[in-house]
Amino acid sequence: MKQYLFQSQEMQIPQENVFTGMKIMPKSDKNLTEFLKQNFKFPSNNLKEICEFINEDIEMKKIIYDLPKIVSKEFPKTKILIDFVKYDYPHEKILKLIVKTEFDIETSINKEKILKDIVIDNYNTTKNEFFIRVEP
Repeated sequence: MKQYLFQSQEMQIPQENVFTGMKIMPKSDKNLTEFLKQNFKFPSNNLKEICEFINEDIEMKKIIYDLPKIVSKEFPKTKILIDFVKYDYPHEKILKLIVKTEFDIETSINKEKILKDIVIDNYNTTKNEFFIRVEP
């Protein structure tokens, strides 16, 4: 009598589609709120909404915590504004970070490139979208 050996079929799943469980993150972080109040300006007075948006993304949180130090190296006297880009779709949010400087336009553009390179080189891709802009 012949024995049949059953081979199990295994499926290879690309790493990007692997579910590793849910991350439980607090909806409000008192330390983040205080940090944002001390280091950023909010033209739309939407601090709570911005905190929730940042808390959803660990990598964005790292960027936000490090951004004032990074900016202060390139721009000695600055204000960093933080707000959402306004689109027709209210569920689609993009965070905009605007660094106000006292430099001329050309210098501001060059400094913006340096700032973006630092962020791109030192941080992983974020889940949520954002952009950094330098304005004179």
